[in-house]
Amino acid sequence: MANAATHFNRTELVVKPVISASSRNTFRISIERDDLALISNNIDTNERMMIQPFMSSISHEGEISVLIFNGKVSHAVRKVPHQDDFRVQKEYGGVSSAVEPIPPEIRSLVQITMAACPEQPIYARIDMVRNDKTNVLSIMELELIEPGLFLHYAPDKGHAFAQAILQHR
Repeated sequence: MANAATHFNRTELVVKPVISASSRNTFRISIERDDLALISNNIDTNERMMIQPFMSSISHEGEISVLIFNGKVSHAVRKVPHQDDFRVQKEYGGVSSAVEPIPPEIRSLVQITMAACPEQPIYARIDMVRNDKTNVLSIMELELIEPGLFLHYAPDKGHAFAQAILQHR
């Protein structure tokens, strides 16, 4: 963990499984508090984990998820955690809302991200958060097998998603 903290130039990190859902086994740790016991006592040591820098902006601005179907932006959702948590899922008290209209800053980051994909995915979800140090939106994850698509926020209520699947079956 100390190497990751040095690499990211952070004292707080997020440790989570490479494959997961709803923040299962996701921990916010502090190198200063030596929270490593928290992780080792609560996870399967054979599970592959990843480390991300903790961005405090998630606490007040939240995380933005942008849904793309057949290469086109469908909709975006802001997910904000409960005041006493960092996880944005409703199971932990998080609240989500539609982002309308989608700002150019978000659309630009989506375009750059999708252009970096070796193949155009049928659907994708791009999760982003504002970087505390640069004040620029940054990609946290590019989800290509994501079940949480927030279709109730889609202007077409999921029609574009259904069309994307039907075109590629």
